[in-house]
Order: sequence, then C-alpha cells, then structure tokens
Amino acid sequence: MTSIWQGYSDQALYSCINSLAPWHTDRALQALLELARRTLNADSTGWLIAFRGDYGRDTPVIELLDSWKVMDVAHNQLTRDEYWTRSKDYQALATEKGELDPLTLQAIEHTGQHRCHRLSQLGDDDDAPHWVRTEHFSRFDIHDRLLGIHHLHAGTESYLIANRDKGSFGDHDSQSLLALMKTFPRLHYWLMLERGLADQCERPLSPRQRQLVHLLLQPLGKTEVAERMGLAQSTVHSYTMALYRNFNVSSRPELMSLWLASADHH
Repeated sequence: MTSIWQGYSDQALYSCINSLAPWHTDRALQALLELARRTLNADSTGWLIAFRGDYGRDTPVIELLDSWKVMDVAHNQLTRDEYWTRSKDYQALATEKGELDPLTLQAIEHTGQHRCHRLSQLGDDDDAPHWVRTEHFSRFDIHDRLLGIHHLHAGTESYLIANRDKGSFGDHDSQSLLALMKTFPRLHYWLMLERGLADQCERPLSPRQRQLVHLLLQPLGKTEVAERMGLAQSTVHSYTMALYRNFNVSSRPELMSLWLASADHH
C-alpha cells in the first residue's frame, strides 16, 4: 500500500493533520505515519491504540498483559487487516513462547507517562537473540524498533512505532518521536474518543458504532446517515440512542460538543 501523503511536504503534512475534520482521523493518522517515517529515517511506521477494561463481543481486540488489549492498528505500508493479522500472529507466537518481547514488556511496565523505548537499548544479546528477533522481526527484515507512547489516561495509550531494516535508533530519535507525538494531542484524543475509550464512555465502540459516530459528526440528515450505513432509519435511531448512552450525552449536539471541547483543551 503506497501512502497518498508521500508527495506532500513536511509543512503540508503538519497542516493536514491539524486541519482535517474529526471524521477524517484515518487520513490524519496516515499523514502522521508518513511524517514519523521521514523524521526518524524509518523504513516503516505503525500505530496502535491499547486499553484496559471491558469490551463488547463486537469489538475485536488482541490480548497483551495485565488486562491491556490492542483495539486498533494502522501502518504506512500495510492495510489495517494486514497489520492486524501480523499483530495477531505476534500474539500467537508470544502465547506459544509464554512471554512477550522485552520492548512490549517495558512499555506495559511503565504505563502512566509519555515515554519512548527502543529495542536496541534493551541489551539484547547478539549471540543469543530474543525469539522476537529470530522468529518475528526477521520475517519482516526489522533490525531495530522504536516505540513512542502517548499516555491518554489511566486506561488508554496511543503507540507510534518506527522500524529500521538496517542500523539502530539513538537517543536523538527517541526525543524526536516523543516531540512529534506531543505535537498533535488533539489527534490522539480524537482517536481515543471515536473508539469509546474516553473517561465518560461506558465501554469501547465496535467498528460499526465508530462508523455511526463519524456519520453523526458530519452535516448529514437522518436519511443520509441511514443510507450510508445500509440500515433502516428506525434501526439507526436505536443504534444512535445506545451510542448517546455510552457517551453519557442525550443529543447529537452534545455528542459533537465532545469533539469541539477536545479542540479547546487538548
């Protein structure tokens, strides 16, 4: 998958990320991944959002450790489904080995703050490399990985991942990644909010509910929302009422105000 943002200048990428509407967060996220690739001189970049807590049966997750779960992913070269499959393959391998890799372990053990970890900094022994190198990263020609985490609240974190096929990341790269993530707090907040992971939400949203949120945020009438979802208006109304309850609001303007408020305070 070729990124549509490769032909944009860095300044244009910054502008796009900051100006895109809340229902275009997927596009803004891809622009951020391209910007991270350039900033860190990385060969590939990825993103995931992790949370702790309950979830519905229609919300796919990947279990990690200490109740942490991956809810969604993105990649600058792979489709979401391809990267999700790769992430599930990692989970299956970690389950088989009975342990997570040291980079993921360190990230989970230090929750609660903005932070950055890199694989080459963890003292991996070249003479006896960890299984994640020999049985996972080697399949995708990954030599080093840099992991930046944007702490959103006690139960949700946004991860930005950079990979290099050759050479290692350094301290300057870690600082650059943290600075880049802190530059777009509104985007990270919107990515959390639209997945039902904010403090006021009762539980995470399913992909179908997230689609409804995006449509309700746009200037669309009830008929058009129903048509785009391929459902009867009565069904969409029921889904909408359930969505309002989940966000602890009672109307469409109140729902939209959550996103407007985030623009002022994040």
